Amino acid sequence: MRPSAAGDWSLRSPKPVSDGSNPFFDGRAFPKFNLRKSGVHSGHVRKGLLDPFCFVPNGKGKCQDRFPNPKALVNELHLNGFKAIWMLDPGIKHEEGYFVYNSGYKEDVWIQNVDGKPFVGDAWPGPCVFPDFTQQKTRSWWAKLVKDFVSNGVDGIWNGMNEPAVFKSVTKTMPESNIHRGDAELGGLQNHSHYHNVYGVLMTRSTYEGMKLAAKEKRPFVLTRADFIGKAEGVIFEDDGDGYGFNRGEYLLTYYVAELHDSLVTVKISKTEGLWSRHERKLHVQMLLGRGAKVLLVTYCIAE
Repeated sequence: MRPSAAGDWSLRSPKPVSDGSNPFFDGRAFPKFNLRKSGVHSGHVRKGLLDPFCFVPNGKGKCQDRFPNPKALVNELHLNGFKAIWMLDPGIKHEEGYFVYNSGYKEDVWIQNVDGKPFVGDAWPGPCVFPDFTQQKTRSWWAKLVKDFVSNGVDGIWNGMNEPAVFKSVTKTMPESNIHRGDAELGGLQNHSHYHNVYGVLMTRSTYEGMKLAAKEKRPFVLTRADFIGKAEGVIFEDDGDGYGFNRGEYLLTYYVAELHDSLVTVKISKTEGLWSRHERKLHVQMLLGRGAKVLLVTYCIAE
């Protein structure tokens, strides 16, 4: 769980929000992009809100919370016309004493490896365990955490890294042999290859339910990086990483669409926005076939 805003690489403390070092916040009544009040923008707020997440050497050591007063920070964002969209990833730092890890361990919600022990894989916080969202008890546990999380003034949540992504892995995800103790209506006890394509949507569903618990009268705003099998559209946004060139068109937004014709899947570009040109590249697609059958790696050349 790593709270942040949609600006994924940015501030290491709340100070640059108002100390004049961040062009988005320079004492003006409204953000530099002249957004209307209540507009949505992927502003710059660093990871770590309410959570001891931080980068530590070699993934070892204790993290210190650099955002001790998230409510005050969000209030300042709101006064500047920003909406606060905080990021939640499924990777929970494997650290005794961290309240999310301790509660998840007590509730026995982690995905297991073939030996029946919690799977530990590397993600942003370092060594992490991962919630098994195929179980109702896990989804309820997560929703309650989200409910408390939203109480800090969160306007929306972005679920990232929820393929689930795992560092230091050839497949960029967890082993297919990992064990999910899923609910009977979802398929019951199965390995990860069976549930991989629904992991992201089950996490997003749990996040949505948590936001509803926090404010029943408010429509939840939830973004997700991973979707479910059968999704046929996607987008990629590319810029310098700071967002400053957006109003000048210094970016490339590409819309992709997948089409099926006579058992052949073609991924192509449907439209683009922005002034940047596209470099020649290949798109690597992983497909899960049948009932959790082998992952097939296919490479497609992308053309305009």
